Amino acid sequence: MLLTPLQSRELIQTSPVIVLTTLNKEGKTNAATFAWVASLSFEPTMLAVMIGEERYTLENIKTSKEFVVNIPSVNVLKKVYFVGSYSFRKMPDKIKKSGFTTKPAQFLKTPKLKKYIGWIECKLKETIKEGDHNIVVGKILGGEVKDELWQERFLVEKARLLHHIGGRKFLVEGRIKLV
Repeated sequence: MLLTPLQSRELIQTSPVIVLTTLNKEGKTNAATFAWVASLSFEPTMLAVMIGEERYTLENIKTSKEFVVNIPSVNVLKKVYFVGSYSFRKMPDKIKKSGFTTKPAQFLKTPKLKKYIGWIECKLKETIKEGDHNIVVGKILGGEVKDELWQERFLVEKARLLHHIGGRKFLVEGRIKLV
């Protein structure tokens, strides 16, 4: 189901683990896992992702000025952990090696990852350097969620979202899962 920018915010209200897809200057897709995401503004509708200064993803976002927030559920946990464990610099084919495939985004050149439950497409508004991280502010252009997870609102109780609690540990439905 396609979502408006305002509806798209609901997908990250509980600050779940996300996987960002970005394009590098050669047009190759990168995927990287992040745990620090927040809704930022109703109007214009924006979100923020905190990204370490050294991350390849940050470089891509600054170059392409866009990114896709891919929202995983527990059924892809091992793959999410895999793409978050390797840098594109050392493993440029990590999307393929993880078993993920991509599909076109609605508003951006940057593709989405298949087998996820939701997607939010963003244009870069600004980056703010704070300590050893950057706050990447994205203007939400629109989103999408699996039809079975939307009934006048995001059915977060059915989504089986991931929350990173450190190392190889994730919280899913009140239980700790190890990768």
